[in-house]
Amino acid sequence: MEKIVTQSGRIFYNDSIATIPEATLAAIEALNPVTTLILGGMDRGLPYDKFLTQIFSGNVNTICFYGDAGLRMYEETHKRTHNKHLFYHQEFEQSVRHAISLTAKDEICLLSPAASSYDQFKNFEERGEAFRKIVVEG
Repeated sequence: MEKIVTQSGRIFYNDSIATIPEATLAAIEALNPVTTLILGGMDRGLPYDKFLTQIFSGNVNTICFYGDAGLRMYEETHKRTHNKHLFYHQEFEQSVRHAISLTAKDEICLLSPAASSYDQFKNFEERGEAFRKIVVEG
């Protein structure tokens, strides 16, 4: 994971390499508490039901979903009773910008997508670079 701290005191982590749910859960546990989480990407048909149950039982308050995998996760969340703030954007950049706007000073925003990057990027490194650039530019 790459830590990115902005001038506004918000803390961002680039964990673009987390392309499976288990890796995302490990990142959340390592950084606890994560306030804002960015999930999604190319849908490879991975099972997300138990993963989302674990996410919803934790401290993550806001989730920004993107891409086809994000849409499937987002739709699955509407079958649940919860007090989370959920947002969906098809495009990665829109989702990241929205997540930035929802993250307050001293809070953590984590890109740990639990899905492949191949829908909008050539690989996870390119997705991570895009995330870093958006965060740094504000």
